[in-house]
Amino acid sequence: MIEDHELIELEREIADLILFSKNSIYEISEILKPSDILDKRTKEIYEVALGLLESSNNYDALQILELVSESAREYIYSHDGIFVPAINAIDIAKKIKEYAIVRQAKNKLRFIFMNKTEIGRAHV
Repeated sequence: MIEDHELIELEREIADLILFSKNSIYEISEILKPSDILDKRTKEIYEVALGLLESSNNYDALQILELVSESAREYIYSHDGIFVPAINAIDIAKKIKEYAIVRQAKNKLRFIFMNKTEIGRAHV
């Protein structure tokens, strides 16, 4: 299981891969849905790239930068890491998906617990 701080870095890598290694989006989209991504800026970058891909079967980083919010652009510009194209997009996407599955399971358990607690209070 990955930790929250690791997830932040992994999601940053996904944003970089989407922007600078265009072919990786095909691998990423087979594993991740935008809803699997927690960071709203990375999710926005991913959704814009997917939209461009659907509409024109092509995109580049400049198109994405034109379409995302100011917050997402600042997120992209503020990244001081060095992008390494050799990063394995599939491994990163699988780790984020694993985290998303665990998060969904925890949310379901929390929902069940809260409902049982509310039902228990109603019967008292």
